[in-house]
Amino acid sequence: MKGRIGVVAFVVLLAVGVAPPASAGGWATVELDAWPAKVVAGKPLTIGFQVLQHGEQPVAGALPRLTATHRTSGERLHADGTADGAAGHYRVTVTFPVAGAWKWSIASSSAPSVTAFEALDVALPPLAAKPERASIWKDRSHYPGRGAGIAAPSAKSTVKITIHDGGFAPARVEIPRGATVEWSNTGIMPHQVMGTDLAFDDSNLLRTNETFTRSLNEPGTYTYLCGPHQAMIGTIVVT
Repeated sequence: MKGRIGVVAFVVLLAVGVAPPASAGGWATVELDAWPAKVVAGKPLTIGFQVLQHGEQPVAGALPRLTATHRTSGERLHADGTADGAAGHYRVTVTFPVAGAWKWSIASSSAPSVTAFEALDVALPPLAAKPERASIWKDRSHYPGRGAGIAAPSAKSTVKITIHDGGFAPARVEIPRGATVEWSNTGIMPHQVMGTDLAFDDSNLLRTNETFTRSLNEPGTYTYLCGPHQAMIGTIVVT
């Protein structure tokens, strides 16, 4: 269901062999061994993944770190990954303390770039009390969008945004509440749609010709960016 799921960290470029950890720029994808199946509050969860420079070259010596934020309370937790098995393969173990929706990402501590995944729905343990109902918290402080133009306000039920290797087009759109936005990656490189606040549902890594859709029901200004290429910034205004 999740396909090849990517997370991005920066690593140094290397022509041949196993790439060393990031220290001089560049980007890499990380492929999860499998999407986490059943995630239960209070129960340790181990996630395995590979760090691959430009989606190809295993990266040895990376320092990956998982960050997760509870969408209701804003509680945040971190877990550091460790090398596991073959060069370029890592694992991280994390325990989510409470049930609910958790936004999460993995980054290399040797570079500032991060990549988010679709939110994890963490279940209550067996025989627990009534499931909590999450309310969405939204930080309304954003920075301006950049990219390929600004679209006029749209009354369409679906608005399409093109992702290319230099940005989002259009970079700013205005839509009515309840409209659906569809992003399509037409570039050669993998990209993603990562919101800057807890109200925004992030995408996984999008490869060429892959799409991502989200309906936005709450009025406000939503800013998003591409995890591996953070100069790519877009803005959606919901009226």
